[in-house]
Amino acid sequence: MQILKPQDLNAPNALPTLAFKSTAELAKKQAEHCWVAQSEAQKAAIFGLQIPQNGFHLLVLGTQGSGRTSLMLSAMQTAARLAKPQLAKPQLQDMVALHHFEQPNQPNVLKLPMGVGASLRLQMDLFARDLMVQLPILVAHKTQAEVLAEAEAWLAKSLAQHLEPVLNAVDELQKIVLNQYSKLASQEVLGFLKVWQPTTPVEGESATDPLMDGLINETLFARLRVNVLVDHRATLANHLQQAVIYDNDPSLQSLFGGVESASDNNANPEFLRLKAGNLHKADGGMLMLHLRDLLCDENNGAQMIEKLHRFLRNGSLQIEDSGGGAQGNNISTINSLVPLKVKLVMIATREDFFDCLDQNPDFFEYFPIKVEFAESVAANAENYAAIAGFVAYKVAQHGCADFSADSVANLINAMQRLEEDQHRLSTSFAHLERLMLESAAFAGTAKLVTAQHVQQALQARAMRHRYFENQIRDSIIDNELLIEVQGNVVGQVNGLTHIELGDASFGSPIRITARCYPGRKGLINIDREVNM
Repeated sequence: MQILKPQDLNAPNALPTLAFKSTAELAKKQAEHCWVAQSEAQKAAIFGLQIPQNGFHLLVLGTQGSGRTSLMLSAMQTAARLAKPQLAKPQLQDMVALHHFEQPNQPNVLKLPMGVGASLRLQMDLFARDLMVQLPILVAHKTQAEVLAEAEAWLAKSLAQHLEPVLNAVDELQKIVLNQYSKLASQEVLGFLKVWQPTTPVEGESATDPLMDGLINETLFARLRVNVLVDHRATLANHLQQAVIYDNDPSLQSLFGGVESASDNNANPEFLRLKAGNLHKADGGMLMLHLRDLLCDENNGAQMIEKLHRFLRNGSLQIEDSGGGAQGNNISTINSLVPLKVKLVMIATREDFFDCLDQNPDFFEYFPIKVEFAESVAANAENYAAIAGFVAYKVAQHGCADFSADSVANLINAMQRLEEDQHRLSTSFAHLERLMLESAAFAGTAKLVTAQHVQQALQARAMRHRYFENQIRDSIIDNELLIEVQGNVVGQVNGLTHIELGDASFGSPIRITARCYPGRKGLINIDREVNM
């Protein structure tokens, strides 16, 4: 029998392997330190994000607090900065909705180069303003034939002038669509002038007043507007070549877009009520989601999974009204399928993944790149350095005091204790970050966080979580829970049970009793029964 000493129950101190005096000596801007403990996950993530073809979506598995969300988001942004347009074109395209003059319930959804969508909206707004000024001049004291002839010439010239900067920035196919839209817009205005008739002047009014009655028609001008669904100018301002979207509160409308309800005082045509979803905004880029957010939506969770499955299968998306036509909205679906190219990054725990896999086995066939975040790593010098680098990175991020080498060693020991293994380190970086900030709070205005401050933070945390432990100890002191520690009893032994209540963990003494008695058939020879 070996007698264990108290120091044998803990891992040796990591201080000898830390070659620095404080975290001030470490590179504070290297977030890659966080990846060192997840090297295999990093390789899989980079590989999956670099594949430009469709169908290579990423499934990221790991426990909460392991850094899966922040690290993957950082990797996505890095991949978006380094993306080469010629490998995965087209990238950073704006998306606009135009009125379909022949089929109003089927708006034209058009993709344009980045920045051209806002330019088109501006030019059409300027055209509408010029038209508003020109209409009274066109109809003043002229026959209908003269009005239509002059209006046709003016419309052709004005539209060509306003659309010229837009047409110079698009490709040939987009030029054809915009030229056709320009012709239909001109015909729409001419058709309005054909049916419009001036009212008879009322005695006492000037002769020009009745000409304005009904001439400035809000419905007509609304059809000439441009609805910019996606504008990527902000994306380029962040030095990203691809869109990177993180939807941390997904819903049917936030993911797939929707249609605003039409109220009595808002008679906008259907295309102006379209709202893009994050799948539209991530076109040509990446979108991050949490599987738990989809599964835990009691009202629309199953519907979101099904629509997402349909999108992954077809590669196109149809904007629908999630309100189901309520509040006066007469349409439930905009019949305009939009082809989209989006790389999905699905964050999930292993439990949620397997639960969803049982119900939707075909869904995860579209996620061939699996990124596994380890729950623990080996306790070696390389990972000690990774923890130290993470601490230095978070010090710079939060602007708190630097940590001494012995304080970092205490943090490492705390991560080993969290894993309950002398040879392993927990990868719960969220737990480590909280412990860091609590230690810095005990340091106060000191310029350096020492091992004493870390110990104070650990002791204070233990005291905050000792309520139930104290209750059990009080019951022993008050003789409510009887534990005999002297003498010998046949069939009884004292033991220690480990109790975990959320973030509280402690041991409690228990009595273990074993009883044996002859059965109805008498004593049984176990060796003979099992043929041994």
